[in-house]
Amino acid sequence: MTFTGDRFIHVAGSPYEMGFEHGKACHDRIEYAVRAALLKEINKRNNYTFDEAVNRAMTYMEYGREYAPHLDEELHGIADGAGLLYEEICMLQVRSELAYPASLRVAGECSSVAVQAEAPRAQTTLIGQNLDMGEGLESLGIALHLEPNRGPRILTWTLAGVVGQTGLNSSGLARCGNVLFCAGWRVGVPTSFLFRRILEQETIEAASELCRGTRRAKSNNIVLAHADGQIVNIEMTVDDERFIYPEQYTLCHTNHYIDPDFEDADLFPDQEDSRIRLDRLQQVIETAPQLDETALEQLLCDHANAPHSICKHVAQDKKRLKTVASCVMTPSLGRLRLSFGNPCENEYATLYV
Repeated sequence: MTFTGDRFIHVAGSPYEMGFEHGKACHDRIEYAVRAALLKEINKRNNYTFDEAVNRAMTYMEYGREYAPHLDEELHGIADGAGLLYEEICMLQVRSELAYPASLRVAGECSSVAVQAEAPRAQTTLIGQNLDMGEGLESLGIALHLEPNRGPRILTWTLAGVVGQTGLNSSGLARCGNVLFCAGWRVGVPTSFLFRRILEQETIEAASELCRGTRRAKSNNIVLAHADGQIVNIEMTVDDERFIYPEQYTLCHTNHYIDPDFEDADLFPDQEDSRIRLDRLQQVIETAPQLDETALEQLLCDHANAPHSICKHVAQDKKRLKTVASCVMTPSLGRLRLSFGNPCENEYATLYV
């Protein structure tokens, strides 16, 4: 496909070659992320100097290099392409690990939904989410299209300089997700590496096994959908996981654990923001006259119950979180509908993997 604009980046070749083109195309955004936005974001809850943040990041990369050597090569390419230090690019990969210290403070991040083709009023399997982050990160989002020498093509929304986050691949697999909070966060495989490795898999089964076998640095929730019609939600602590399968052909998730086995693991089981958003997602999905791309986009623009709304705005949110991007994906078509910023204020662009 052909990308237009400075937020749509196509790269191809070896891991290093893809990284170099990524870094070269996004030099200004990556430099701003490393030198200003990222440190501001992580120091909402910490007091790291720049050198301290870099040194902390490198402890995670000891696991990252062993877990995915090809992604480490890609990081070297990003650094060289952007004209920055490799260690600085490594710091970008562990934004969420550095942003939350051992004494976590709750912050709702992201609302996800998936619909099977068999659902009433649906015609194809869909998956989507709003990505809620600190307001200073909105300008750093890009659509990264990767065409590696080996493996499926990948189309992902991610922060400039980061190897991947929400997206889909040419094998029909799509991934969304949400942060969850449990005790025991540790130095381990960077979450960005896990997200990217999921997008390199061809099936839900392979992605699920990957989640099971990874020494995760922190807890997460993964929502997967495939062109074959499967959808599944994987709730994870640092060392365990539970699989949630659709009821009435739909899945919704926000930022608290749903599986009864993890009720005691949740550090914030009663967080109001997450529960209100989840209830709203389920309510709209159950009553929508149609379940198509347009319906999911309208859902992700929803402002009911503000400031605890699905579409989140800084002016309403005391934690200074906002929706920095919105994605709706149709795996059977390899299609990503992407809005940079609040989807109520910005149009969705149509991209194909």
